[in-house]
Amino acid sequence: MAVYRADNAADFATAVHSIYTHQTVKPDEIIIVVDGPIPDELEATLKELKRQIDVIKFVRFKQHRGHAAARQAGLEAASNELVAIMDADDISVPDRFEKQLAAFDHHPEAAVVGGQIKEFIDSTDNVVGERIVPLGDVDIKRYLRSRCPMNLVTVMYRKQAVEAVGGFMDWYCEEDYYLWVRLAEAG
Repeated sequence: MAVYRADNAADFATAVHSIYTHQTVKPDEIIIVVDGPIPDELEATLKELKRQIDVIKFVRFKQHRGHAAARQAGLEAASNELVAIMDADDISVPDRFEKQLAAFDHHPEAAVVGGQIKEFIDSTDNVVGERIVPLGDVDIKRYLRSRCPMNLVTVMYRKQAVEAVGGFMDWYCEEDYYLWVRLAEAG
């Protein structure tokens, strides 16, 4: 998970609690990449979250470097083979990690497991859209030819597979799409 100067502190705290406090299977590590200088309110939120959740670890950039660099730094800092992505303003469903771990158990050949997104404004009750993506390998690879086939902030991936294709590379707001292309090409 990355956080930068424009993120809302309250939304960020909610996002972190959604991947730890409210999960049926808790992660044993949360890497937060602080992408450049942040306001005092966000800094105070980081300190409070660290006090509440002892598995949080920080990676700090002196300058803002963007999504791809932050995701790559998180990948490099992660000590587990399975790594989940999260954004600072999203909320994960409570059984996200439980379902993703089960999917990897049932499909050990999989490199990435993701999900759908409901987009909301101000409240999770105010859903304004959904991003529905394909579910199976063949459909994902077909969809990949014209559009990004996965919702990045929902994915859990095998660290070794992502590292094998070069990790996250800057590709102007499409670092995830570029990653999925390289993973598909690698089989």
